Amino acid sequence: MTKSSHKIQSLRPCILSIAANLAKGSDLAEAYEQAKAYITGFLSGNKDLSGYHF
Repeated sequence: MTKSSHKIQSLRPCILSIAANLAKGSDLAEAYEQAKAYITGFLSGNKDLSGYHF
């Protein structure tokens, strides 16, 4: 995996979360904040930062 493709893959969950919130009717700023909260919670759900769905 190249450095560039790794950056793209690491952005996918955030982009998908923003898109999901936009589809639910949020405006862009609100969708971003909701996605940030979800991803932060996901990553902090496990002490080694591998993520845990809640």
